Amino acid sequence: MKTLKCLFVLLAFFGLLFIGCSEKSQPIAPTDQAATLQAQGSLNKVNLTHFTATDIMGPITVEGEIKGSGMREIWKGWEGDDLLLSDETLINGVAHIVLNGALDANGNGPVHGKFTITPDDVTVGGIWEGTWEGFIKDGIGQWKLVANGKGGAIQGMKLFATESLNQSTYIGTVDGYIKSH
Repeated sequence: MKTLKCLFVLLAFFGLLFIGCSEKSQPIAPTDQAATLQAQGSLNKVNLTHFTATDIMGPITVEGEIKGSGMREIWKGWEGDDLLLSDETLINGVAHIVLNGALDANGNGPVHGKFTITPDDVTVGGIWEGTWEGFIKDGIGQWKLVANGKGGAIQGMKLFATESLNQSTYIGTVDGYIKSH
């Protein structure tokens, strides 16, 4: 009887070893795994669209606060509307800018804020919502911009750019790319 039990346990062990307990425990072939991931959308190709634009500073729409004087001034909540001119219709339009910064007596210092871009082309729809940060030195502003597309044709897209703005001409040059699936 003892031998029969041992034989039964041994056969059951080898049976489970070779057959497996369920379908999920079986290994998935790499081709099946790739097809499953693609069906779930995780293998979509990423498209990068390079663009350049000219930023023409517009009027200040909201005068924010300036705290301090002399060596350091804290600027908070200044707003304005800029015009972005580009061959890329996804960003060609009006940019609403919010500016904050800590500037010295010469107007130099770190700056940052938020922005929204509303494309002129109504077929694009949606807006870009983003943040920017950088530095102003000797009348030239240099900053990085990052934004997410919300709504319309730009839903889910990401924008990455750098800008150099000359404060004496109020014109900036933007160079960047849009990442989409």
